[in-house]
Amino acid sequence: MNKVSIYAIVIAFLLMGVVWFIFIKGNSKDKVTPNGEVIIENQINKKDDEPSVNNQEKIIKAEQVLTEAIQLSPTNQQGYWNLAEVELAQGKMSEAISFLKKAVDLEPQFGYSHWYLAMAYKIVGQNQLAEEEVLKAETVNSPIDLNTDLNNLKKAIEIGLAAGDDKNLVRFYSKAVILEPKDTQLWAGLAAREAAQKVIEIDPQQASKVQGFLKNLPQQ
Repeated sequence: MNKVSIYAIVIAFLLMGVVWFIFIKGNSKDKVTPNGEVIIENQINKKDDEPSVNNQEKIIKAEQVLTEAIQLSPTNQQGYWNLAEVELAQGKMSEAISFLKKAVDLEPQFGYSHWYLAMAYKIVGQNQLAEEEVLKAETVNSPIDLNTDLNNLKKAIEIGLAAGDDKNLVRFYSKAVILEPKDTQLWAGLAAREAAQKVIEIDPQQASKVQGFLKNLPQQ
C-alpha cells in the first residue's frame, strides 16, 4: 500500500470521527453493538420524529462529511452504515437501502450488515426481502445473536409475522420463550403456529383456511 492510499484511509477515518461527534455521538439515546458500531435501528425507530432545525443542520453536515469519507475510503463498511443512518434520519429510504446493500457487498459474511438491511426493508414494507436478510444474518460466518438476544428475536418475529413465514416463526418463538418464559404473548404465538403446522400436516387441504386464521390473529 503506497503512502497516498494510507493517507486517504487515515483522512477517511478522521472524517468519520468528526461525524461521530457532530451527529451520532451527540444523540444520547443511540445504542451500540458490543463492538461499538452504531445500530441502524436507531434512525429506523426515530423515522417519524420531526427533526429540529439544529438537528437537521447536523444531519446535512454529517451527510457531507461521510460522503467525503467514503470517496476517500470506498471499501470502509462502517462508513456505509453511518451514511445509511444519516439518510434514514432524512427519510431517504432508497438511498439508505442502497448504502446498506453496498455494505453487504463489501462484507457478505458479516451478520449485522444483513440485519441492518433487513430493518430498512421492514419499514418500507418489503417484508419478504427483510425476512431473507434476517435468515442470512443468522447463518453467515459472523452471525448476529438470535439465541440469547431477546430484542433481536422480537424484531425477527415482527418481520416473520409481516412476511407470513410460519416455519421460521416457530423457531424464533421457541427461542424467545426460553429467554422470556413468562411472556404469555410469546407462548400464544408459538402455540398458534405449532397448531397450524400440525393441522396442515394432517390435512394439507386446510392450508388456506389455516393461513387465513393466522392472518387474523393479533400481531404478537
